[in-house]
Amino acid sequence: MRIQRTIVMAVGAALLLSGAAYAQTCTPITSVPTTISNSGVYCLTANLTFTGYGTAITITNNAILIDFNGYRLLNSPPSPSYLNVGIDIGDDKNVTIRNGLISDFNFGILASGRAAVVEDMQFSENDVSVVLYNGEAIFRRNFCRRSISCVTVWGDHAKIVDNDVVGRVIGGNIYNMGVGIDIAGGQHALVQGNRLSRLDNGIYFHNGTSGKFRDTMTANVTVPFTGGTNIGNNN
Repeated sequence: MRIQRTIVMAVGAALLLSGAAYAQTCTPITSVPTTISNSGVYCLTANLTFTGYGTAITITNNAILIDFNGYRLLNSPPSPSYLNVGIDIGDDKNVTIRNGLISDFNFGILASGRAAVVEDMQFSENDVSVVLYNGEAIFRRNFCRRSISCVTVWGDHAKIVDNDVVGRVIGGNIYNMGVGIDIAGGQHALVQGNRLSRLDNGIYFHNGTSGKFRDTMTANVTVPFTGGTNIGNNN
């Protein structure tokens, strides 16, 4: 028992030290607008508010991780007439955004680079929460609330997994129709284990796109599924 306890204490100490090392090595983002031009790990240390027009956080390099640490990026006041963006990843690849809240932007995240990862995020009151323009993107374990579209995909081989979506409105006009997961372009998307409610369209594969979906739960969704290949356990 004493040996086991010693092992457990040693492992716990190692985990605490690794967490402390991480906290010391991330570069704080303390104000917006800002541009991140060097690869590395960045983090929020407080809630941030963007008050102008344009983009709050612009990324111009590859291999960047932004950890929100549970904090919020807010656009205030929200504007329906301008293109306000929370995070613009541009054409850079291997960028990860995680663990926070983005709210009240026209676009929460625009990701044009390959292999973008958006995980464990909350999105509230954005027009379109996330756009994944290029291939091999992953969108997982996120919560979208009151967006016209939660995630719009244009690239190939996207993975949309284990997300929760509550739409803004049902029966809106063509510019305000709620879509949970919008596969607007690209091939071979995989959509699994999502929960969708209060939407005009749940999962929408446009003409010319391809992909498979399974294990979807819907409630109060006018058209749950359009296009794609249904491979089971969808309701």
